[in-house]
Amino acid sequence: RSPNTVYFAPVDRMYLKANDPDTTAPYFKSSLQHIYIKADFPVFLADQRVSIVDASLLIRSDGPYPTTAIKTFSLQSSWYGALTYNTQPATGSLLYSGSICDTSGAKFWQVLDTEGFNRLLTSFRTQGLLNGVVIKGASAVGSIGFYSTQAALSLRPKFTMKVRY
Repeated sequence: RSPNTVYFAPVDRMYLKANDPDTTAPYFKSSLQHIYIKADFPVFLADQRVSIVDASLLIRSDGPYPTTAIKTFSLQSSWYGALTYNTQPATGSLLYSGSICDTSGAKFWQVLDTEGFNRLLTSFRTQGLLNGVVIKGASAVGSIGFYSTQAALSLRPKFTMKVRY
């Protein structure tokens, strides 16, 4: 589409627009809004003797929202951080499927689990490159806000991993 313009959300938030066109972005009213998170595995994980015992990726909502289904996918193509509505990396395999948010208020929600990380690790070992994941809304609700990496340190997405060597 044209113009090829990056849509900048507020610097401390990232938004998920689930199965509903993003009406806040000029010129791109029919586009869906997804959350892209870049991930790089440390080099030692290329060693076949290393296994992931427990891992999770959590993102924190900025308030109460209706429960919504999400799906997290790997990225197949390179991503250098400059996303536009018409230059988004190709989506790879499904890594995680679940529900996030409720009316209880802001809190952390799991968007990737150990099984999904092990699938990413297999790709990392065979292809030698890991670009990240994309989180897509799977139910028809409005925009859901999450704190981004620009927000306060305690509100950033949390990535944890325990490995066995």
